[in-house]
Amino acid sequence: MGILIAVLVLVGALLVLDLVLTFGVIKRLRTHSELIGKALENRVPAGPVMVAEGNLVADFTARTVDGVEVSRSSFTEQTLAGFFAVECDTCIEKLPDFVEHAKDHPRDHVLAVVQGDADGAAEFVARLAPVARVVVEPVGGVVSKAFEVRGTPVVAMLGPGGRVVAAGFQPEVLPRLAVR
Repeated sequence: MGILIAVLVLVGALLVLDLVLTFGVIKRLRTHSELIGKALENRVPAGPVMVAEGNLVADFTARTVDGVEVSRSSFTEQTLAGFFAVECDTCIEKLPDFVEHAKDHPRDHVLAVVQGDADGAAEFVARLAPVARVVVEPVGGVVSKAFEVRGTPVVAMLGPGGRVVAAGFQPEVLPRLAVR
């Protein structure tokens, strides 16, 4: 009888241990699923992110939130351009890096395009307006089409006349862009 009780206690202990380990594995799987999901959100699609380096941006005309007209001919000197979307978590995360880098350029030589409705773009506009000319347009708007933007956030350095010097999805490429 004592052996039977010992065996039952041992089996019970093993079941409890198995249950604890199973919960640990489930928790770990959830964590990994979240990490994989975030990695997939930030992946860079194959192909160019916008107009290829060395090519001209298409002609466009748009108005900034200040009412100033901007066009490809506005790019008379090296210009920093950034594209952000209201619904993009990565855009919100990378916005401070872009703003910080934009401070190194005259405001008239920085163009920021926010894709989304005016209400949703208000926070972006408030943070970008002191350092950039800001255009708010719907996704696939006239400026985004001219730059052939394929995702956000995307940044570019333009030469005089609107020729793309360099472009990338992550604002971390900006220091590299500035020295080209």
